[in-house]
Amino acid sequence: MATAQINARIDADVKARGDQALSSIGYTPTRIIRAVWEFAGKNANNRKALRAWVESLEDDMAKAQREAELKAWEEKLAEGPRIVERAYREMGIEHPRPLNMTDEELLEEALMEKMMERGLWNDPE
Repeated sequence: MATAQINARIDADVKARGDQALSSIGYTPTRIIRAVWEFAGKNANNRKALRAWVESLEDDMAKAQREAELKAWEEKLAEGPRIVERAYREMGIEHPRPLNMTDEELLEEALMEKMMERGLWNDPE
């Protein structure tokens, strides 16, 4: 049987992750490529099935990419408060306690402070 070589350019990280995943289930890239080409050859006369299969793979890849991007965003979002807390700690600043006030209460307090600064309000306390 004559053989042919296939060369493909893919992202190095994608290749590394793919090689690791395939290896973990006992497959090699060559075995997977051979299986894909055999499937394509067997379905050469059934272009609809072949296209549906390829599109399902592409849909799965897009879904996996979206999930990876969402996970990365969630990790960054979760890291945000820790960054602020770490900065406070490193700078020796006491972390302010969260306010248990509604937006309306905060606005009212700010307005009263401004009015007291201008002498337009006497502190009722």
